[in-house]
Amino acid sequence: HTYTHTVHTYTQYRHRSYRMTYSLVDRKWEMWCLALAAILAVVAADVKFAKDQKSDHRFPPIIHKHDRLPDGHMRPLGYQRKNDGRLREWKVAQGRLTTAVFWEMAVGKEAPLVIRQMVNNTPAIDKWTDDYLRYRFYDTQVLIHDKWIQNRHREPRLITLKKFLYNYDHEDIYVIGILPNQMRPDLLMPSVLQCASVKGAFLQVELLMSSGSIGSSLHYDPEDTLHCLIAGRHDFIIYNHTQSDKLIMFEDPPGSGAGHSKLNAERISMFKNPSVAKASWRWTTLLPGDCLFIPAGFLQYFRAYSRSTAVLYKLTARAEVNSCNDTHTDTDTHTHIHRHTHTDTH
Repeated sequence: HTYTHTVHTYTQYRHRSYRMTYSLVDRKWEMWCLALAAILAVVAADVKFAKDQKSDHRFPPIIHKHDRLPDGHMRPLGYQRKNDGRLREWKVAQGRLTTAVFWEMAVGKEAPLVIRQMVNNTPAIDKWTDDYLRYRFYDTQVLIHDKWIQNRHREPRLITLKKFLYNYDHEDIYVIGILPNQMRPDLLMPSVLQCASVKGAFLQVELLMSSGSIGSSLHYDPEDTLHCLIAGRHDFIIYNHTQSDKLIMFEDPPGSGAGHSKLNAERISMFKNPSVAKASWRWTTLLPGDCLFIPAGFLQYFRAYSRSTAVLYKLTARAEVNSCNDTHTDTDTHTHIHRHTHTDTH
C-alpha cells in the first residue's frame, strides 16, 4: 500500500512538473510563432513577383482537336478557328512607302496594312529604356488602367511615370492615354503622315505601355489608327467589322463609335459562344519599328509581350492627299510630333 501510494504521488508530481514545463515552452513557442506570423504578414504584403518577360511565344496558335470539346473551348481568342492568313504588308525591300500610296492601299480602301520598319529611325526606340524614362520624365503624369481582360470596375487613375515604371513589372497595370508633351521630342512623325493635309486630320497621339504577357479586350475604335511599336512585341488578331454579330460586340459608350465585346478574350466558352468559330480573322506580329494601320470600326485584339511600348496615331477624317508634295525621302529629318495643346495627362 505504501509503495503504491508513493508511486502514485511521484507520478502526480512528474505529471504536474511536465505540464508546467510544457506550458512554459508552449507559451514561448506561441509568442515566437505570433511574432514570426506578424513579420511574415508584413513581408508578404510587399512581396511582388516579377512577370514573365519572354517574347518567343508561338503565334498564330496551333489548334488542338478534342474528342468531346469544341475547338478553343476556354482558350484565348484565336484558338477557335484557323486564321485566313497574314494581313497585307509593305516590306522594307519595297522601298519607302509614300503618303499617296499609303492612302491608296490602306486609308482609301479601308484595309488594314502592316508597314515594316516604318518608324525604325525614331529616337525613342534607342532612348526609351526604363532608366532613361524614370530619370528624364520622373514627374510626368500618365493615365494607368488595370488589366484589360474584363476588368473595368476600377476607374483609371493618374500617377507619375516613375512610379508606374517601378510597379508595372509586378502589377497588372498599363498606360493608355494622350502622349505627354514632354515625351514628344523623342518621336518623329511617320513619313506617311507628313503631308500637311494629313496633319490636319489628326485627333491625337496616344502612349501605350505594359509589361509581361497581357492581352487586350476585343474592341474597335471610331477613328483610323496607325499603331507603331517602339519596344516589345504585339501579336494582332484583326476582324472585319462585318464579323461583329458573331463576336458579341456592343457600342461603349452608346453613340461614341467605339465598342467592346462581351467575350472574355482570354477564356472563351465555346458552349455559350459557338458563333466565335464562324468569325474569320487575319493576323500579324509587330516588332520595334513596325506599324499597323487599323481602319475605324475594324475589330482588334492583341497580346503584348515583354516590356512593351507603342505610339498610336489617331486620325479623325479621311484627308485628301492629291496636292501633297511627297518627294522627301530622308526619314531622319521628319518633323517632330507637335505638342498637344489641351492636356498632358490623359
